[in-house]
Amino acid sequence: LTLDSDLQHAVQRSLAAACEKSHAAGGTAIVLDPKTGDILALANCPTYNVNDRARTSPECRMNRAVTAPFEPGSTLKVITAAAALEEHLVSASSDFYCTGRMKVGRRSIGCAHGDQHGSESLNDVIKNSCNIATAQMGFKLGKTTLHRYEKLFGFGEKLESGLPGESRGLLTPPEQWSDIQLANVAFGQGISVTPLQLAAAYAAIANDGVYLRPRIVRGVRNPDTEQVTPDPIPQGRRVVSPQTAQEMRRMLQSVVDGGTGKLAQLDSYTAGGKTGTAQIAENGHYGGKFVASFVGMAPAAAPQFVVLVAITDPKGGHYGGVVAGPVFKEICEKALIARRVPRDKAEHPAAKKRRQRQDAAAVAEA
Repeated sequence: LTLDSDLQHAVQRSLAAACEKSHAAGGTAIVLDPKTGDILALANCPTYNVNDRARTSPECRMNRAVTAPFEPGSTLKVITAAAALEEHLVSASSDFYCTGRMKVGRRSIGCAHGDQHGSESLNDVIKNSCNIATAQMGFKLGKTTLHRYEKLFGFGEKLESGLPGESRGLLTPPEQWSDIQLANVAFGQGISVTPLQLAAAYAAIANDGVYLRPRIVRGVRNPDTEQVTPDPIPQGRRVVSPQTAQEMRRMLQSVVDGGTGKLAQLDSYTAGGKTGTAQIAENGHYGGKFVASFVGMAPAAAPQFVVLVAITDPKGGHYGGVVAGPVFKEICEKALIARRVPRDKAEHPAAKKRRQRQDAAAVAEA
């Protein structure tokens, strides 16, 4: 398998602790290698003892990463912005204006929390997670073009990752979209995706615009020789240009450095990512339950890992940056250190002292 057993263990512990702390109904965490599509770690909560499967509930046995699609909310704004950049409908210097509400036919949409962002650059739109400006980009793209990019980024289709029970999610044909649905899809409502689909879409941004199908099988072991014959890396497809991908990574870094993802900041490494706080629809209406998520990559300029964390129905705080951001930080730092990725920013003094203590303890134990 592609799994890294040490990283898998760390991800399971981090996710379980986060779900317990927030009294969540469930959660998923995924680590991908964006250069190969390899699933390095995948954890679900709640889980079960595989040696005692008979006494577990179906919910515990569910692989949420591929069988539990959800409306992604603000994490999908990255796809809309990337599409608009790629189509040359907007640029890094484009101006937007957010009044807090926008009329669409007889309906209206608003920015979360009643925010009125005023004048914004494209970077600000992503950094502030602005619904209004993202909807405006959706209208610039139009139904057919936005739908085409959603498909290019892997939504609405089974990934064929090798994991059983994959869901396609929900992506209706563009001819069935009303104007309000076009606006909603642009900022992540009216569409459902699986966590693995979303992680793979971000991996395309991390991989300079080339989408790779995620995979769980690395190769086949010969039972006689124990030699592993690796499977070839799946051929990717270009979804956006390297320039668009690089511009999006710069914007995602601004989210972590000074936007809604501050709690995802890493010690000694740059990172980029996007928060999501998506309402859960129940009986056709949005209620008081949320999926708090964070999808990111590190190091920001040349990502080695893409990490997704999604926490379902956390109690108390429910914002993606608050609930899922710190879990991203914990997982990503462990992955980067384990791979010995060179640090690309100054180490925080407190983190440096903590690392020195850990190194000294490791030497003493050895």
